[in-house]
Amino acid sequence: MPSFRPPPLLQLAAAQALMMSVSSLLLASSARIGLQLGSPGLATLPLALQSLATLLTLPLAARLGLRHGRAMLFLGGAGLGALGLGLAALALMLHSLGLFLVASGLLGVFIGVGQGYRFAAAERVAPAQRNRALALTLLGGVLAAWGGPWLAAWSAGQDLPFLYGYGLLLPPVLLLGLALGRLDFQPAGGAPAAASARLRPAHPLGPVLLLGIGGYGLMGLLMNATPIAMLCAGHQDFGLTARVIQWHVVAMYAPSLITGRLIDRWGAWPVLLAGALLNGAAMGVNLEGSTLPAFELALTLLGLGWNLLYVGASSLIGQHPDAPRRARLQAWHDMGCFGLMGLVTLGAAPLVDAWGWARLNQLALPGAGLLALVAAWQWARQWQEARPGRLKTGQTG
Repeated sequence: MPSFRPPPLLQLAAAQALMMSVSSLLLASSARIGLQLGSPGLATLPLALQSLATLLTLPLAARLGLRHGRAMLFLGGAGLGALGLGLAALALMLHSLGLFLVASGLLGVFIGVGQGYRFAAAERVAPAQRNRALALTLLGGVLAAWGGPWLAAWSAGQDLPFLYGYGLLLPPVLLLGLALGRLDFQPAGGAPAAASARLRPAHPLGPVLLLGIGGYGLMGLLMNATPIAMLCAGHQDFGLTARVIQWHVVAMYAPSLITGRLIDRWGAWPVLLAGALLNGAAMGVNLEGSTLPAFELALTLLGLGWNLLYVGASSLIGQHPDAPRRARLQAWHDMGCFGLMGLVTLGAAPLVDAWGWARLNQLALPGAGLLALVAAWQWARQWQEARPGRLKTGQTG
């Protein structure tokens, strides 16, 4: 009897969901575990180590993927992820902070390798379908937005807090890694490597990286500052803060159902412009007041804007015709995103304390305006170059 194999894109979306569930489980639990196994001064060390491991993995993963193929890369990443989950569970049983730090580093490697799932999905399909494949893979984030925090909350109440959360994720991560290791990740419908290497990129890379990384940084700054701002505004119930953040994460990934279609229909630059404008609208809502509906609306708008900026930039990077340089650009983009995210995460609390919530949004608003101007300018240039009678080089998209 033939065995059932889910479609490759479904496997990649499931891998994205699992990778992000692991990430959200770490985010929700690692500080508590650090406090439980160590001391208050070491509480954030596991998450810091995971973030550093993710950041360092990105350029290495790009090189290994080119040398050995994405299948072997994803198989190895999932294997290290499963090992990290197992060691995390063992560390909780043995009450060992050192072992949990090793586990956090391995899980950081798994998360870094997993940043390539969306690009692998785009490379498996014909060029006309790449934007939709890239966006749909990110839909796994919707599941992770609910699954990771729920798993952390449920496992926190067991006799050995958080042990079952890490243990339950181990088998699916390992099985999915084995499944991805059997897939063929050769690009579909692309130009031969020798020919593609001679083509110029269809889009200026500096503005693309600015929009992708800048949008990630603005989102991270306001997202991490929101819980503190809510507390200062008198919203003491942590359940309200959790609900605001949870809907924000849903807004980050649910639009992936249509983002690829929007890019196919209108192009990436207007989608990027819309993302920057939504970021600005979120800051405008924050400046209007600090009520609970205002926080909910602002964080939802911020999530929607992040999705358009992240998917739009990823789409343009994925169109680079030179495969080795494309892989390096993907790595540099994600390194910039994670690096800036780390900086704004560290700075969010001190900035809210020093400047206040309204002032922070006032200072962030010009950043959203700059991103909007860059996207609008590039959209105008693309429209000008596409006029009949003008000679175009490279690819279109």
